[in-house]
Amino acid sequence: MEPTNTCPKPESLVDFSRVLEARVQWALATYAFNPDVTGNYAEYGVRMERAEHLAWEAGWTFPNAPTPHLFADVPFLRDVFDRSAADSLEELAEFEAEREAERQRAERKAERKRERERINAVLAANDWSALDLPTPEALTATLSDGESATINGHFVDYDNEDGMTWYTNPYGIDGVLFDGRPTVEGVRAFLTHMAHGVMYGPSPD
Repeated sequence: MEPTNTCPKPESLVDFSRVLEARVQWALATYAFNPDVTGNYAEYGVRMERAEHLAWEAGWTFPNAPTPHLFADVPFLRDVFDRSAADSLEELAEFEAEREAERQRAERKAERKRERERINAVLAANDWSALDLPTPEALTATLSDGESATINGHFVDYDNEDGMTWYTNPYGIDGVLFDGRPTVEGVRAFLTHMAHGVMYGPSPD
């Protein structure tokens, strides 16, 4: 039994008028419309249902409030209020957790965007050293001379025998970087990927 027109509030005070009306409806059902006396079960049910609804609303809307004194000596209303408050707090906690998760997702997305923009600006300035990377010309010369290099966990070398430029990714998986000798433009594209954290080849996952 959950009200559809209320939402949890953090206040510690509860709506007294709602609590009072719940107590009045319970009293009317219990005493004025006691079906054992009146035989009127329909009116008794209406009053008790109204009392339950109001008690539930009170607990749901003000979950941090203590159990109202007017419910203290009425186990039925007290239990309804306490259960509603507990359910409301649980939903509120879930809502807050989801909102925090969404905030963190947005923050991570914004951070990735800022980082991409920073890297693109550095690359546009041809300032490879700011990214701890060699220039395309320097790496091309290194590979062409038969020397190897490790760039962001990728081992790269040119094999004179088969005329291929190979890489070994951080997971030890080999692949062809260039079908032939390294070129400045090809190496530039490779270094650009490395600057953006791209991993070549598959991973064990």
